[in-house]
Amino acid sequence: MVSFDFEPMADNPYDRLGVSPEMSDREIKRASMKARAKYQPDKYPEDEKEWARKRLYRIQDAVDAIESETAEHPSGDRESGTGSGSTDPDVVRLSAAVEPTSTTVFDPVTVRATDGAGEPVPDVDVSAPRIDPKTTDSRGEASVEFDAAGTYAVTVDRSDGDRTYVSDSAAVEVDRIDVDLSLDLDAETLSTDDSTMATVTDEEGDRIEDVTVETSRGGRYEAPTGRTRVSFDEPGTVDLTARKSRTDAYRYREATTTVEVEPPSREPVGLSIDAATRSPTVGDSVGFAVTADGDPVPGATVSGAGDEATTDTRGECHLTPAETGEETVTARKTDGDRSYHAASVSIEVAPAPTELSLVLDRTVVDPGEVVSVVAVDGDENPVPNVTLETDTGDEYFLDDGTGRVTLSTPGEVKLAATVRDGHGESTGTAATTVRVREHADGDDGTAGGERDAAAEAGDDGGRSGSGEATSAAESDGSTEAATDGFRGETSGGAFAPDPGAEAAVRIERSTDRIAVDETIEFTVVDADGERVDGASVEILETGEIGTAEGGTWSYGHDEGGLYTAVATVEDDGRTLESEETKFKIRDPTGGGAEEPDRTGGTEGGTLGDVGPEAAKPLLLVGVVALMASFAAPAAFGTIGYLAVAGAGGALVLAAVAFFAAA
Repeated sequence: MVSFDFEPMADNPYDRLGVSPEMSDREIKRASMKARAKYQPDKYPEDEKEWARKRLYRIQDAVDAIESETAEHPSGDRESGTGSGSTDPDVVRLSAAVEPTSTTVFDPVTVRATDGAGEPVPDVDVSAPRIDPKTTDSRGEASVEFDAAGTYAVTVDRSDGDRTYVSDSAAVEVDRIDVDLSLDLDAETLSTDDSTMATVTDEEGDRIEDVTVETSRGGRYEAPTGRTRVSFDEPGTVDLTARKSRTDAYRYREATTTVEVEPPSREPVGLSIDAATRSPTVGDSVGFAVTADGDPVPGATVSGAGDEATTDTRGECHLTPAETGEETVTARKTDGDRSYHAASVSIEVAPAPTELSLVLDRTVVDPGEVVSVVAVDGDENPVPNVTLETDTGDEYFLDDGTGRVTLSTPGEVKLAATVRDGHGESTGTAATTVRVREHADGDDGTAGGERDAAAEAGDDGGRSGSGEATSAAESDGSTEAATDGFRGETSGGAFAPDPGAEAAVRIERSTDRIAVDETIEFTVVDADGERVDGASVEILETGEIGTAEGGTWSYGHDEGGLYTAVATVEDDGRTLESEETKFKIRDPTGGGAEEPDRTGGTEGGTLGDVGPEAAKPLLLVGVVALMASFAAPAAFGTIGYLAVAGAGGALVLAAVAFFAAA
C-alpha cells in the first residue's frame, strides 16, 4: 500500500500531498482525502485548532491547484507544480449561505459564513441593502431581516491583519406581507337623504390609514384615518370597494360590501344638535340635546369624539370624549315615517389635567449643592416631559420625570414645574421652594445650621403638591413657615413658638437624667396628645438624629453632660418643630454638670455642684456628732445634748441628699 508523507507547508502542491505528478488521479485523490482527514481541526485540542486549520487550508489549496492543472492537461502530462499551481496559504475563500432563500418581510434569515474546508468562520461582517450590518457568532452565523420586498445579495467579508479573506455573496428573495382588508358600514340600509360611516380594517380589526372607498356608481371617498362618510343621491343597491396601494412591506387585498339605498318617505326634517359645553376634557361626560323644529327628538344617534349614544325621550344623551383636539359630533335619525337631515356640532376636547407634585431629597442646601427632583402624579409615578424653572433664571427638562438641580443663590429659591401634552398645552403645574444657606458650613448668622439637617431627615424629603403647596411660602421678602402654631424666624430656618398659640408638636421624655449605660425614651405627640409616627428627634449637642417609630425613640450616649433634644415633623410640605427639652447623662467619675429642672429647663443649684466624694466627710462628721450626743447630757447638760444631736442629724441628712442628687 502506498504511503504518503504530507508536507502542508511546502511550496509545491504535490509535495504538500506527498505525491508526484506521475501518480494516477486515483492515487492523488486518495492522498488528498487522507491529508484533509488528518488536519481536520475538530480532531485537535483547542490550542492546536488554528495550527491544524492553517495546514488544512494549504492542503485544500494544493488539491485545487492540482485539479486545475489536470483540467489544463487532460492527457495526464502534468507539470511539476512548482509555479502556477501554488496558492497563498494565508488567503481564505469565504462561502456565504442563507436559510431560507425565500422569505417574507420582517421574517428572520440566517446567514452562514464558512471557509474552503466547510468550517464556520466567526467575526465575519454580514451586509446587504436595507439591513443593519451584522457579525457572525462563534458558529459562523448571523440573523438578519428585511423591511421591504425584493431580491437581495447578502455579502460576507472579513478584514484580518494576518490573513486575506475573499468575500462571497448569496441571494435571498423577500416577498411582501399580504393583508386582507375588511370594509364595514355603520348602516347597511339608508335613505337618499342620509349617510353612513365606512370603516376599513385589517384581519385584527385595526384601522388601515390612507385607503380609498369606491362605489359602483363612480363615487370615490378618501379615508386618511381608515374611516369616511358616504352618501347616495338615488335609491338602489350600491357596491362599495376598499383599496389601498401596496407598500414596500405590505400587499393589500381589496374588500367589498353592499348597501341598500331607499327613497325618502316624505320631506326630510332638519335636525339640530347642541352641546352642554364646547370645551370639555377627555373623560368628561358631555350632554347633547337633539331637536327638530324645536321639539326633542328621541331615538337619534349621536356619534363623535370616539363615542356614540342614543337620545332618550327628552332628546338628550351623553358622550365621553376619548380623543383630544377639535371633534365633530353628529346627530342622525332613521325613521320609517320621516327622514332627517343630519346635524353636527364642533367641540374642542382638552387633555385631562395631570395631578403633578414635586418630591425633593432635601429642602435646605448649601450654595452649589445638588438637589434631586422627581415629578410624580397622584399615583406616585414619575411624570415625563416636565419643564422645571427656578426664579433665579435656570431651566431644566425632566424627560423621564427625574433630574438634578444645582442652586447657588442664597435665600428662598422657587422651583416651578409644568407638564405639557403633545400639542404643547399645559396639563399640570406644581411648585415648591428650597432654602439656600448663606454659607456652606451653615454658620450664616442664623439658628438654622445644625437644625436644617434635622429638617432634611424626614422620610419624604421636600415635597410639593399642585399649585403653590411648598415647604415654605413667600411673604413680603421673608419666610413664614407653614406650620400650626409656629412661625419661622426671618433670619434662619429654626422655629420659635407663636405667642399665644398652642404647640402643634410636643416632645416628652421618660426622665430628666440617665447614666452613661442607660437610655432615655422620647415621645413626640401632637396638640391632641396623640403620638406622631415618623417624627425626627435631634440631639443638638451631638447632631445625632433618630426617627420616632410609633411616636417614640430611645437614646443613649457614652459621655456625661447636659444635652438638648428637639422634635421636627414634616406635614404636607410644612415643618413643625417642638420646644427644646434638656436632660442629663451622669459621668462615671461623678463629675457634675448643670442639672435640668423637671420641666426640661436648667437650674444651677448647690446640690448639682456637690458630688459623692464631697459628701463623704459630711457623713463622717455627722456620725461622730451623733455619737458624741450620747455623752452630751453629762458633759454639757440638756441644751448641749440637743445642740450636738441636732447638728449631727442635719449633717447626716445633708450627706444622704448629696448622694441622691449625684
